[in-house]
Amino acid sequence: MARAAVIVRVKVEGAAAEVRCNDIPMAHIEEGAPGVTFPINHVMVDGVNNVEVILRPGESPSKVRDGDVAQSADGVTVLVDASTYGPDNIPGDDPGTGLMRLRWDGAGEERFPYSVSGDFEVASPFAPWAWERAPVLALDGPTITEAADVIRAIHAAFARKDFNAVTRWKERATREVAVAYGEDWAENEASAAQALNGDLERAGLGDGAARRRALRPAPRRERTSHRGHREGLGPRSCAAPKTLRARAR
Repeated sequence: MARAAVIVRVKVEGAAAEVRCNDIPMAHIEEGAPGVTFPINHVMVDGVNNVEVILRPGESPSKVRDGDVAQSADGVTVLVDASTYGPDNIPGDDPGTGLMRLRWDGAGEERFPYSVSGDFEVASPFAPWAWERAPVLALDGPTITEAADVIRAIHAAFARKDFNAVTRWKERATREVAVAYGEDWAENEASAAQALNGDLERAGLGDGAARRRALRPAPRRERTSHRGHREGLGPRSCAAPKTLRARAR
């Protein structure tokens, strides 16, 4: 059964930006690009939740705050909206129940990267996520080696067209996403397997009779954030926001 979802919308003018929720990278916005819209149930925690927009960020997520450059902020604008939508409500057609609305207008000189962020507080309907209990990754030698081994194993599974192996690697994350949005995990995985098999066929790598060598371009999609990671259980009813704080730093 589908759940109510907290949807975040971010629009930035005059600068590139990285958007984070509870310090988890959710989207990158190129300068001049349209805004982004994404759900955050799967990264929402009980209590205070933070949405941060880092303007003119560093070159990669691990270096997003690197640099200290004085630049003009004239013409830079940030708009952030976080609202709750029921299962049958469509963002855009329905305003939702507002949790946080934030606007920041740049003026004069600022030091970039520059952070604009706002907080909202809710009683989350989910148990703690697995990522909340996991250690923070460090970019040290052993971690990089282990990550590279995982990537090679996933690549090998795709090369073998072994979808079950791919599913095992991402099962915890996808099960948590299913809990967060009231989805059927098994049904989602079956649909993903069907889509993957179709992609392999179109790439000439499938096992079907209609094997084709020409790659077909994927349909254009609105850019949305990566979703992932919860094994929480036991829904509680979503509560109205307790407090709201917005800040720029």
